[in-house]
Amino acid sequence: MAINKQGSILNLVQSNTADKKVYSNAIACDSVIYLRAVADIATSKATFYYSLDNVTYTKFGQDLDMKYNLSVFVGNRFGIFNYATKELGGSVDVDWFSTEKDFSEDTFYDKSSVAYSENYLTVASISADKPSYSLLTNSAKSFILTATYKDGHTEDITSSANYKISNDKVVGVKNGRLTSYSEGNAVVTASYNDVLGNTVSTDINISVSAFPLTAAGINPSIYESGTFDESTHTLVTGQYGFGGWEYANGANFSGYKYIVIELNKAQSNGASFRLFDENSYWSKPSMTDIGNSTTVKIELAKLQKNGTTTSLDLSHIYIAGFWSYGGGDISIKNIFFSNDGETPVTGIHEIEETDKSVDVYNLSGMLLYSKLTKGDVLKKLSKGVYIIEGKCVVIK
Repeated sequence: MAINKQGSILNLVQSNTADKKVYSNAIACDSVIYLRAVADIATSKATFYYSLDNVTYTKFGQDLDMKYNLSVFVGNRFGIFNYATKELGGSVDVDWFSTEKDFSEDTFYDKSSVAYSENYLTVASISADKPSYSLLTNSAKSFILTATYKDGHTEDITSSANYKISNDKVVGVKNGRLTSYSEGNAVVTASYNDVLGNTVSTDINISVSAFPLTAAGINPSIYESGTFDESTHTLVTGQYGFGGWEYANGANFSGYKYIVIELNKAQSNGASFRLFDENSYWSKPSMTDIGNSTTVKIELAKLQKNGTTTSLDLSHIYIAGFWSYGGGDISIKNIFFSNDGETPVTGIHEIEETDKSVDVYNLSGMLLYSKLTKGDVLKKLSKGVYIIEGKCVVIK
């Protein structure tokens, strides 16, 4: 038994498998109707009623013959449904549901309770706790996605949202955690559907680097207590200390030829750059003295574990960073992978002119153009770097 709304006309309808008929009756009510089903186990019949005042109930439709067959157990179930017949959306406000024979709202219904309003159920926007993340290669970071509803209340929807990633080789999302895989940039688009069928979305910009110069990315106290100033990129290790980057699952450096270190000024702390292919600071690392140079090029294929002739296993590096006597600045301008010893491996590509339609984003993840051919992209965009199909693309 159901209420069927056609424009402003309300019809009480029933579909019954007993006689294959659909019963319909136009009804006039302000906004409230009461529906009742009475199941009699003695006769295996269910009878249906409706009321406009919860006092006088009128029988409606055909009785249901409740089937019961022990060859395959079948139970008769009851429930309340909102069934959209043309398109998604709409709602039904159900004040109460009871299995009591006699129901009194004064006795059972809490008048002080506040029913869900449409504004309570309608999502207005969603946002992440940070609009962008700078992640260490092969690391994981928890994040929170919050929905703000039209009435002002908020809910944590991290686990119930849907996620689309522009470049899944750079980062993935699972169980409320961002997991980085390789260096590069990606846009994570989070979308959420509320119970009324409304959909909202937001973008989270992801940058993954093996050597992020951020307070969250670098650990200045891997051995002894040190400091790192994110604003100046200045590392100060403890006495005979070590600070740098830790890769819990091991990072693969084997695809690169060089690590290039650029300093703002020459250091005077006896600093060296070290790489560990074992997950212990007390294992034997490769060691490259910095000396008085402000630019150091480390040829990765030639690195050996200190005091041995064993080549460093670049396929799983667990720790990278600077050792020094301590007490003085190691002012880092930049540190990056390179395949020629001069320029960074950035993953930036030049665009190829084809008829394929693409979406174009800026480096902040903002959609600039949608469904343009790459030929049109070349005509519309000024010189710069953009994100197209999950890749950084340079327009010259």
